[in-house]
Amino acid sequence: MEQEESKKSSVQSTVNEVTSLLRQFLFVTQPKPAGNPLHQLPPLPPSFTGRAAELAQLAEMLESGVAAGVVLQGPDGIGKTALALKLAERLAPVYCDAQFFIDLRGGANQQPLAPDDAMAHVIHAYHPTIRLPESLNELDQLYRGVLRGRRTLLVLDNAAAAAQIEPLIPPAGCVLLATTQQIGDSFALPGLFVKQLEALSAAESRELLLALAPRAGEEAEQLVELCGRLPWALRLAAGALATRANLMPDAYARRLARQRQRLPPMEAALNLNCEMLPLPKQRRWRMLSVFPATFEAQAAEVIWGGKPELKWPVSAAAARELDEMVDMGLLEWNEELRRYYLHEVARPFARKRLSVGEAETVARRHAEHYLNVLKGARMLDYAGSEGTVVGLAMCDIDRWNIAAGRSWAVAHATRSREAAQWVTDYFYLGISLMIFRLHPAEVDQWLNDALAAARAIGDWERESELLGQLGNAYQDLGKVRLAIEYFQKALAAAREIGDEEGERRALGGLGDAYQAAGEMEKAIETYLQYLDQAREIGDRQVEGYLLNNLGAAYGNMGQPAQAIEYFQKHLAITRETGDRFHEAHVLDNIGSAYASSGDPRKAIEYFEQALTIIRQLGDRSGEGQVLGHLGNAYFLLGETHQAIKTYEQALTINRKMGDRHNTGEVLWNLSLALDRLGNRARAIECAEAALRIQEELEDPHAEQVHRQLARWRGK
Repeated sequence: MEQEESKKSSVQSTVNEVTSLLRQFLFVTQPKPAGNPLHQLPPLPPSFTGRAAELAQLAEMLESGVAAGVVLQGPDGIGKTALALKLAERLAPVYCDAQFFIDLRGGANQQPLAPDDAMAHVIHAYHPTIRLPESLNELDQLYRGVLRGRRTLLVLDNAAAAAQIEPLIPPAGCVLLATTQQIGDSFALPGLFVKQLEALSAAESRELLLALAPRAGEEAEQLVELCGRLPWALRLAAGALATRANLMPDAYARRLARQRQRLPPMEAALNLNCEMLPLPKQRRWRMLSVFPATFEAQAAEVIWGGKPELKWPVSAAAARELDEMVDMGLLEWNEELRRYYLHEVARPFARKRLSVGEAETVARRHAEHYLNVLKGARMLDYAGSEGTVVGLAMCDIDRWNIAAGRSWAVAHATRSREAAQWVTDYFYLGISLMIFRLHPAEVDQWLNDALAAARAIGDWERESELLGQLGNAYQDLGKVRLAIEYFQKALAAAREIGDEEGERRALGGLGDAYQAAGEMEKAIETYLQYLDQAREIGDRQVEGYLLNNLGAAYGNMGQPAQAIEYFQKHLAITRETGDRFHEAHVLDNIGSAYASSGDPRKAIEYFEQALTIIRQLGDRSGEGQVLGHLGNAYFLLGETHQAIKTYEQALTINRKMGDRHNTGEVLWNLSLALDRLGNRARAIECAEAALRIQEELEDPHAEQVHRQLARWRGK
């Protein structure tokens, strides 16, 4: 609806400021994870040591084409992921187009990642806002389509079963590296070589320990055996010695030996290192087990009791404490993502040691924080363009944290009004972005949970609001039939309880959905119902928006005279209320209507008026858009040289503002003007540039450009 679009326009100028703030205070939106989605390999563990024979064998098999992929098997802590990353590092120059790292979540107490979710991860790296097909066959074709012809490396970490890996085996020209704790022949899939890892040799283990903690000295041999020659346990031992200058290696060895009497190597080293922390720090380390995946420093401070708002920097004390945990091996740090995570052995170990009260407190704080993350993501999405991509990146990197936070709220909704409110907020704030990522059944679950929570606290008006929000989300996704269905449900819910504001909101959304579906008569009928109510309550601003929408609907029906009539009524309201921003935009609409009616001279008059106001307001994005329309009018008038000059002005502004959609549109129109003057070579150049943009944006006009290019090249 125009009302919604105008709101987006009014905040468009602040999107860079908002993005900057969120990048400053949320590591999730730093340029590397959000801006380089095709190269995702995490850094290798420090001082990677050993495995020379395994590396040589596996690299030779892959480089010679004997195998198209490798599955590394072995227990936790043996170094499967590190070896996979070391091998990936060697192969990356060959598989240089993209390297993906996907956690298949096959560890204890984790819900394994479905293969279609892993496919979606790869597809979204190339097309962040693509509408994924619901059919698994179509999704598989799309997955293979984005990989075909690209030298791509896939690292699939921590698979629970071969069934997770098999659908993800990429097409020829790509390579797959997978890890799993499971041992067996079921992973001997076509083209994949299975390698079962053993513990490091005593010599390799000693080399690793001394590289990380030279002061282990003569105790190295004993520590190696106490750690089971497992790399992760050795890193814990090294971390303790490296961070505790007064801790003698022989004393640490004695204490570790006592721990080994009741615990296996990794848990023994983990427990000992944890016990070395002061009790308050031990408690805070345990609290980090609430995170099911990676997390940023701010989130850690929130669950430790810090302020729940997003816009604040992490305290120096919290940063030092997190760094200390990393140095001791109790916490992992991903430099690429600038995020922390607990090792899959450490997370359940710490969670078991939380008291009931601690677990409840930390889960509540976690749920509140990730609701705030969704608020930040939606703020960016609301501004559109780059903001939507960054908002989606936020949701992607914190997908499992958002899911865990929402699940906690759902579980507590029947006994906590606050939790019930959060369930509705998770849906209302998150669905516009999460609908790009959730399966249809998950969307229904989110909605049903939110509706149940609203009813549980007697918030009957919320039902219509939630249904309408899902209608908005489906419309943004391009599923207009579903949008119409949910706006109709929202309208019925509002009318049932006499919620006039909810009724108006639903009518507006329903009118927009009808217009998007091409059902202009139903759109007009719906807008007129809303217009009557707006006039009844004296809301001149909404009245103007609706008049504008009615003009657009008549324009889409090929009735420019009626369109102009409604636009002129909207123009009168903008002048009456002093709304210069919307005055300029309705002048632009009137100009477009006159152009459609075959009167380009009249169109130019209105476009020039719109430009004057837009330039006074400093609205550069609007200026680029109107210049494009003005160029079209000159083209229709036959003044092709002036059209080209105007298009080039529009192009300069659109590129400067990062407006990809209008850049593509102007390039296409410029190509037509150039061809009219006989400059076929430059026309093709501009059309090709337009096509690249339109294909990236999945613009339906791309096919028209493609056909015209084929005709031009064929002549």
